[in-house]
Amino acid sequence: MKKYSVATAAVALVMISGAALAADLPRRVEPAPPPAPIFTQPAFTWTGFYVGLSGGGAFGRLGRGSNDFGSASGGMVGGTLGYNYQVNNMFVVGLEGDMSWAGMTANRTLPGPIFMRAKMNSFATIRARAGVVAFDRTLLYITGGYAGGNINSTITDTTVPAVYSANSWRNGWVIGGGVEYAINRNISAKAEYLYTQVGNNNNGGVVPIVSNSGYRGSIIRAGLNYRF
Repeated sequence: MKKYSVATAAVALVMISGAALAADLPRRVEPAPPPAPIFTQPAFTWTGFYVGLSGGGAFGRLGRGSNDFGSASGGMVGGTLGYNYQVNNMFVVGLEGDMSWAGMTANRTLPGPIFMRAKMNSFATIRARAGVVAFDRTLLYITGGYAGGNINSTITDTTVPAVYSANSWRNGWVIGGGVEYAINRNISAKAEYLYTQVGNNNNGGVVPIVSNSGYRGSIIRAGLNYRF
């Protein structure tokens, strides 16, 4: 009986020791699942090249003084190419050029009769832009620089009779301002006002009237730009 008691005690001791040893062994830790990826939208910026389309209207005068062909108005539509650089969260500078078909025409009749007609067929600008970012993605800007236009002018003098004509590119300047809103990261819409004067407009006889006819007036247009 003693033998069985000793054996039983020994078995119990072994089992207790095994359980204690198993409790001391390091447990296997399952690795935690990787965190879900967090997608953040990159900060919006005006920096980059862009192209666009614009259209609107113009109103003013072709010529002035004795060179005055009369009031002129008409539509225009064309393309734009430019580059913006966002200096910081508030300021944006850039350079923009555009070329438009134009349809500004003026007619005038003098005693004699003398028939005067002038038309600006195309208009282009190369302008610097500087603006401030307001209301999140809204850019308020001023702009100015070079402007030029192709002007065709004709004078028909029935008293001579004679016809004088000229067709040339006239150089000048432009200044204005506008607002542009980024619809998304690539597309923006704009509206702007420009005042321009192109041509020499010297006073004189019939031939200087034809050759120096210019345009001065206002341009109001809207457009869409695609930024790369």
